[in-house]
Amino acid sequence: AIEISSYGEKIITNCGGSEIGGKNPAYLKFSAAHSTITLDNTNISEINESNFNRNIIKKVNLETKDDKNLLKFSGTHNGYVRNYKKICKRTLIISKSSELLKGEDTIISTKSIIEKNVYHIRFHLMPEVSTTITENKKNIIIRTKKNNIWMFKSNNEMIIEKSIFVKNDIASETTQIVISGITSTLNTKVEWSLEKI
Repeated sequence: AIEISSYGEKIITNCGGSEIGGKNPAYLKFSAAHSTITLDNTNISEINESNFNRNIIKKVNLETKDDKNLLKFSGTHNGYVRNYKKICKRTLIISKSSELLKGEDTIISTKSIIEKNVYHIRFHLMPEVSTTITENKKNIIIRTKKNNIWMFKSNNEMIIEKSIFVKNDIASETTQIVISGITSTLNTKVEWSLEKI
C-alpha cells in the first residue's frame, strides 16, 4: 500500500485506524481499505474478529535505484499466488527535479494460460481533499486543504467512489480514486502519475 504526503499534508492515505481504543474494526484490515491492488475483491491476508491475521504473503521483494534525476522503488508480493497464480508488482518513480511521482502497477501471471480476474487499484484520499474528474475519465484534479492543486493521471479510465477515514475512533466520509479492469493478458500493467500543477 502507499501513502503520499507533500507540503505538510497527507493526500493519499489508507483508511486509518483506531488510536484510542487500540482495536481496529475488521474492515480497516481489508486490502480494499488500503491504497493498493486487489484481485476479485479478496484480501492478501486472512482476517477474523479475534484480531489474529494469518498472513498469506510469503515473499516480498524490494529493489531501489537512486539515480541523478530520480528515485525508483519496485516491489512485488506473492499474496495472490495461491488462489490466483498472480504476482502483484508496484513501481514508483520519484522525480528529483519536479514535483512528479509516476507509478506502474503490474499483475503478473505465473501460468502461461490467461485467467481473467477483476482487479481494483485504490487510492484513498484524505477527507479535506476535493476532486474533479475530466471528461475522458483519465485525469483527476485534486485540491488539498491548503489549496495545493495536483493532477492524478492514468492510462486507464478512473472513477471516484465513497470511502472513509478513521482517526481517534471517529470515521469521516471521504473519497477514493479507483482504477479497475480485468486481467486479459499475462502481464496487465496500469500506469498512473501524481503531479503538482
